[in-house]
Amino acid sequence: MAASATASSIPSVPILAADLATALAERLRRGEPYWFPGLAQQLAQAFEQEDAESEAAFERGPPPQNSHPVIGHLPIAVEPLPAAFARRFNPPAPDITPDRAAAAIASALDLMAATGPGAAVASLVRSVHVIGSRGPGYDCSHSEPSLSSSVFVSVPVGERDARLRLAESLLHEAMHLQLSLIERFEPLVADARISAFSPWQQRPRPLQGLLHGLYVFRVIDQWLGTLPSHLELDAGARNYAARRRAEIGEEIAEVAGLAERPGLTSLGRELARSLICARLPIAQAGSTSAR
Repeated sequence: MAASATASSIPSVPILAADLATALAERLRRGEPYWFPGLAQQLAQAFEQEDAESEAAFERGPPPQNSHPVIGHLPIAVEPLPAAFARRFNPPAPDITPDRAAAAIASALDLMAATGPGAAVASLVRSVHVIGSRGPGYDCSHSEPSLSSSVFVSVPVGERDARLRLAESLLHEAMHLQLSLIERFEPLVADARISAFSPWQQRPRPLQGLLHGLYVFRVIDQWLGTLPSHLELDAGARNYAARRRAEIGEEIAEVAGLAERPGLTSLGRELARSLICARLPIAQAGSTSAR
């Protein structure tokens, strides 16, 4: 798979409802990275044009006064947890101040900017809401299709593999946002009533959720596989990438039949088939430290 493709080498693709399926199918056949370089910005622009009056439209104005800008990646900012979500998530630890979180997020975004999907994340995310996790070694992240440019992430400052883990969380949620935008223009699921077992949630889930899981974890798998070609990784980072890729490979194997299930559109089947059958470099599993 041509994981080294860059946005500059990819022709511009118009994002119109009538053209998106054809454009994405061609990108899949060309073996582009699954974050589809250049697509996120086009989707965001098209979404703004389609929904300029919608409450769900991207907010491009200045961030709230109590936000903390992510230096080097404006207009992305760390913003307080919306009141509607205050009871859904644990608050971050007291030492994870907004300024400290913003600095950690900037570092994670720098890492992605140097290794491929950074431009996509920057095009999709405007607000980062910091939430708590279950404890050291655990990460928590979330996104809402109705909040088209917001992500919720825990920030593991000072923990093992913190920069890679935070980058993974940001990429994970940004790709959920991207797939949700794709679905606004081109459905991927034809029958929302059909469900199947999810290896990520360990329970039956609608096909849409399964396809989202397959997509975001394959993007993460691919990104982790590109890291050695961009960076000189230390042993800890190599172990983290190898272990995560091994875990993701096992999980994707559990949904190997997704592309053949009824309920997906033709584009949904083609996307699922490509994600499942991707020929990516296989990393050897490293240490088994907690994530």
